[in-house]
Amino acid sequence: MNKKANLAHNWVEYFFLGLGIVGFIIAVRAKTPFLNYLTIIICGLLGGRFIYKLRNSLRLTLYLLFMGFLVGYILGSTQASRKLVLIFFVVSCFVSYYSHIKDYIKV
Repeated sequence: MNKKANLAHNWVEYFFLGLGIVGFIIAVRAKTPFLNYLTIIICGLLGGRFIYKLRNSLRLTLYLLFMGFLVGYILGSTQASRKLVLIFFVVSCFVSYYSHIKDYIKV
């Protein structure tokens, strides 16, 4: 099997790892818990928008990519509560998705 076919077949795993690294770096760069929480809320709002825009295709793939970012971010957020980071991400993702569904935010 050549590398091009392998990359095309396993691209989700590579992006999972890449987004995990990006999430870790962002979390480490945010020095205070407030910045960690603010950053994860913004990422959750963007996540809700992506889920809304791609709601008819690639749903499981999108969730796996979010999980990669979230795992990296949680591992890197040493100053903040990891439970609160997870809660803020899920709640802000839901709020953004709900706002798009109800047309409070126009796409």
